[in-house]
Amino acid sequence: MSRTPLKPVAAAVVAVLALATLLTACGGGPAARSASSSTTAVTVAGSDYLGGAPVYTATAGKLWAGNGLTPRLQSFSTGRDALNAVLGGQAQYGVVGDLPAVSAVLGGRNIKILAALSGFTDWRLLTTKSAAITSFADLKGRRIGLPEGTNVQYALSGMLSRAGLKLGDVTLVNLAPNQVTPSLARGDIDAGLPLPRF
Repeated sequence: MSRTPLKPVAAAVVAVLALATLLTACGGGPAARSASSSTTAVTVAGSDYLGGAPVYTATAGKLWAGNGLTPRLQSFSTGRDALNAVLGGQAQYGVVGDLPAVSAVLGGRNIKILAALSGFTDWRLLTTKSAAITSFADLKGRRIGLPEGTNVQYALSGMLSRAGLKLGDVTLVNLAPNQVTPSLARGDIDAGLPLPRF
């Protein structure tokens, strides 16, 4: 199956969020000063989702101190889970995709989007030869595994739209990111969208 960039539906969303990985923060109290008192200790929730790579690069390069911060990174299986850590008070910042952030804002949650860290359209739809899926139109009526509430669900909407289909034309199977490939191999789903990881 060929990879085709997805076209966002609203120009306003494109300007701010176009399939971006976002650094979000929840309104709340100040972060604690580190033992050295020259930097502020912050907890950053994220995942190994490709768009979050700048956070890990900045940590490896010791670039946070230049901004007066000492990070403690928490790893979650999805950006949606990282956002839940921020909303639950376990982290001051979260690295999430645009769909979880927009859903939280539309749901009335008190978050702030601080930065867009990356934007890309390198999504992969996995299937098997036996499923005989050769185009997006072939997804109609099929079972598609993905972590719901994440950017891959948004990507799937774009794939279906290109074929004149809607999410209601397929059966979504909510899977953890590490369950997509094994579920496909067992035949539990007809196609799957994993998170792009680094």
